Amino acid sequence: MNTPISASATATATAMDTWPDYQNRDDLLQASAWVMQYKPNAAALLQQERNTITDEEFDDDGLLETPAIARHLDEIRSGDFILFWMCGPGDTAGLYAWGNASGEATERDYPRDWSDLDGPSERKTAMEVWIGEVFAQPFLTRSALKQLPEFDDFELFEMPNRANAFAVTPQQWSIILDHLTGRDTPVV
Repeated sequence: MNTPISASATATATAMDTWPDYQNRDDLLQASAWVMQYKPNAAALLQQERNTITDEEFDDDGLLETPAIARHLDEIRSGDFILFWMCGPGDTAGLYAWGNASGEATERDYPRDWSDLDGPSERKTAMEVWIGEVFAQPFLTRSALKQLPEFDDFELFEMPNRANAFAVTPQQWSIILDHLTGRDTPVV
């Protein structure tokens, strides 16, 4: 039986606890964080893939995603947090998944148009990411983040049409992490 995508902060915190290198919040904050922006149809494919496996299968085998990365490739390390951003209008845009960089850079073929997966493709550099959780809706929306002064210089907001990846500052990562783990960081 398929289980729905869960937005449980408890489940997210438990999944984070399974990573042996991260024992507490301070350890989590020491890791770098990066944002990968997905168009809604590519984001829907990741959500659909997560939704087709049971929680037990997800816990046992995980879910791997291989986003294309054109920027900061020499800075992203195995163990860094990868946050997935769904672009779109209003509050449909925001952070909807997180994972952990788990592989080396490789070359892969990607559809030129994600609504036509069998159509023409193009070769891009990519990195394997172990997915920690995928949410049905953004757990932090663009509207909420834009109200916080820590996101005034958010790389994704400054140049949203740039290729992936987007840098996340330590202050920004702290706020995002608080929302992932259920801590109380006010977002207006």
